Amino acid sequence: MKATHAAALVLFGWYLMIPPTGINGLPNAHAPIVNWSIIDSFDTAQGCAQGQQNFNSGARGARKLMKLRPQSACVATDDHRLAPTGRPFVVYGTPSD
Repeated sequence: MKATHAAALVLFGWYLMIPPTGINGLPNAHAPIVNWSIIDSFDTAQGCAQGQQNFNSGARGARKLMKLRPQSACVATDDHRLAPTGRPFVVYGTPSD
């Protein structure tokens, strides 16, 4: 196997992700995936599905995440929706240069 192929295999994996909360404190499952939070990472889809099952059953995660558990999702690390949009990242409330 070529080194480039091996590197590609190492870089591919799965993220267990949860959506951001909206203004009302409820999960915003319609938010772009790039705005979701990564809870854990896995080598395989099966491992991520097991991690999601554990997370959703409450075996992992804080009580405050309870509303987010049903909205959790496994997302491939190479999913195009995780790519930056090219728009600048803005932090509100900080001075600009």
